[in-house]
Amino acid sequence: MAIAISPISGDSGYQQANCVSIADHRLWKEKTLNLVGPSLHQVETLLDTTLGSSKGAFDEVLKYVSQLSGKRLRPMLTLLSALAIDGEVNEETVRQAAVVELVHTATLVHDDMLDQADCRRHFPTVHRRWDSTTAILCGDWLFTRAYGLASQGESTIPGRWVSDAACRLCEGELLQNQYVGNWRLTESDYIEVLKGKTGSLCGVSCRLGAWSVSAAPAMIEALEAFGLDLGIAFQLHDDWLDYWGESEATGKPDHSDLMASKPTLPLIYLFDQLQENEVDRIEEILSWDRSKRIPAVHEYLERVNAELYIRRTAVRYAERAKLHLSALPSSAARDALGSLADLSVSRFS
Repeated sequence: MAIAISPISGDSGYQQANCVSIADHRLWKEKTLNLVGPSLHQVETLLDTTLGSSKGAFDEVLKYVSQLSGKRLRPMLTLLSALAIDGEVNEETVRQAAVVELVHTATLVHDDMLDQADCRRHFPTVHRRWDSTTAILCGDWLFTRAYGLASQGESTIPGRWVSDAACRLCEGELLQNQYVGNWRLTESDYIEVLKGKTGSLCGVSCRLGAWSVSAAPAMIEALEAFGLDLGIAFQLHDDWLDYWGESEATGKPDHSDLMASKPTLPLIYLFDQLQENEVDRIEEILSWDRSKRIPAVHEYLERVNAELYIRRTAVRYAERAKLHLSALPSSAARDALGSLADLSVSRFS
């Protein structure tokens, strides 16, 4: 079973992640790829085979989409979780690693359209490159193909787990949509959104990896808990990147959440720190056009030291995720999972 964890506190993890260098990033990636490189190549081959259609026009869309998802974080979580339990991966592990990437890619296509985003990783989004109908159908195709691939083994368990995670993901997205413009959203309510929106898929990625090599239930639970907290940490760092990152590095427009009136942690924290007589002023600022709104909001964020709070909170969830790994035997794969947690909150894209 997953270990009990006390409320997030302390700054040691933040100080460690804040000192991470580009060289450290490269070293972590190099070590991790040494562990999962051959298996990740098998996943890529399976994805290339899976992302194909006999319909020429749609095949073009699928090939285009395959370059948008980027980091392959979720397949790596699946592979490393298997390695951390058994020291090797098998055909089932590779299949489920491809499944979680297909689900992730489907959500990106749909999210970009819902957010009316113009680009992802410096490429036009699917609805901009083609149209909204194409984006909807492409996302639906990817979800359907993922469920089909998940069920190709002897067990129905992967399909049921993936379906449940996808439902929780959609529920998280729906909640976030309902919260648009709700600047009084609490941090705890926002974390619940992230548990579905990002945590659920990272959690099931780890869970499937452990299950694929017949891990004990306690190990499966520990790895799923690791993935859940990792997903939250990852998204909180994305919140930081949206306000303080460089769009040239992230491949996405900056302040996209602010412009879409989405209450993410920077503004949630700001409103929590405001005096009552300042709330109306900030709400007025949030109705201004982009050129005036962004600098005015940043002035208030700086006043309450919001940047430091967001980074600390993301790092603390990463540290919390790493605590779950103590339930696993010592191994290079377990160390790599811990390194991925550190990397998730010290990246620039």
